[in-house]
Amino acid sequence: MSEPLTEENELVFERVRDGKGYTQDEFDNIKSMLDKGKYDEAVRLIYIYAEDKEKSYNRKITQPSDLVDILEKYAFEDREYFVVFTLDASQKIKSEYVASIGGLDSSIVDPRVVFKKALEDNAKNIFVAHNHPSGSETFTYHDHDRTDKLQEAGNILGITLLDSLIVGYNKTDKYVFVNSQIGGLIRKRHETTKEKDTLEL
Repeated sequence: MSEPLTEENELVFERVRDGKGYTQDEFDNIKSMLDKGKYDEAVRLIYIYAEDKEKSYNRKITQPSDLVDILEKYAFEDREYFVVFTLDASQKIKSEYVASIGGLDSSIVDPRVVFKKALEDNAKNIFVAHNHPSGSETFTYHDHDRTDKLQEAGNILGITLLDSLIVGYNKTDKYVFVNSQIGGLIRKRHETTKEKDTLEL
């Protein structure tokens, strides 16, 4: 029988740096284990997800291609996730968090939420990204408009928005893409187990 979460175990959550950093699947999996009283399994999942997020922490970003591995996990979400990365003066990632979760083709993003964590981190720069569940590689008018508003807000706060990116998965040709507003399109071949299962149905 699983032991209840202790104060020591609860500290494990701190490894994720920000609770909003979970994808919906990750959150649902952890919550399911907790609801079933499987506390040791919940803690195991937290460690696994935290380890994945630690891949981005303190990583130096010099070009859009550095972001493909970090953003890849959001490519397969069926709702739009708007993700913010805060960076220090040397372009190293300080934190990663989900500022908004929307529907199939859009999410409502509050600039106050986007910059709240950046201010807490004393970040000099940020970059933002969101997934396109549709698999479209193209920035929409809404995407550009949202980026412009965030850029204006950042200028007022003294925080530079370095780039805005979209990530997604092309089911037909089976590749993950990251499209950067300043660096262009990057594609990476990737066939997921989830995609294989879908194709077999």
